[in-house]
Amino acid sequence: MGGLYAGNAVHKSSGAGRWIVIVSIYVFAAIYSVTWGITVKVYSAEIQPQRTRASATTLAHSSNWGFNFLVALTTPILLSKSNFGAYFLFGGCCIITAVVGGIFMHETKGRTFLEIEEAFRGKTKGLGKSLRSLRHGMIKSSLKA
Repeated sequence: MGGLYAGNAVHKSSGAGRWIVIVSIYVFAAIYSVTWGITVKVYSAEIQPQRTRASATTLAHSSNWGFNFLVALTTPILLSKSNFGAYFLFGGCCIITAVVGGIFMHETKGRTFLEIEEAFRGKTKGLGKSLRSLRHGMIKSSLKA
């Protein structure tokens, strides 16, 4: 979308650029609502031990709401300065978030709370070691089955 605005393809009266932008916004909203928008709610509660779950989940929900509010406040200001810069900024933030999430957010599907806690506890010894301990737990649990 930033590229379309930067190339003035959106403001042409006979171009398809404006329809691409409109469809892209709706597709983004739909995909965000069923993926990352709810990830913080599920993941933050799932990875916490019982004693810190309520506080950590509250903090995660609050920070998610706060950053969404910050995006809503800053987007009109950014768009008034540059009609394409905000798209590149937020797109870059999405790429960084995906990379950080891929590295530091362990897969928790099919794991017990104890296995998840052990994987995150092992993270202080290095990412590779915690991933090995998670794989070891997966292999061990599959052998029991």
